[in-house]
Amino acid sequence: MNIPDKIEVPAATAWPIVLAFGLTLVFAGFVTAVSVSILGAILAVAGAVGWFHQCRVRGLPARPLRPAVRRRVASG
Repeated sequence: MNIPDKIEVPAATAWPIVLAFGLTLVFAGFVTAVSVSILGAILAVAGAVGWFHQCRVRGLPARPLRPAVRRRVASG
């Protein structure tokens, strides 16, 4: 079996957290106040635009991730 030395994964970014927090505020505003929903919508749009802009313009820089190595255990 051929196991690669490293796997390329996207680097971490804060934009998905901003988007998720904005959507949470939008739905929390349904049971509290309209101003909470408006703030959440602004954050959600900013998070989505920031995230997609980062992916489209610069691309997400990759960082190497070493795969887990399985060792064979001798049964005896």
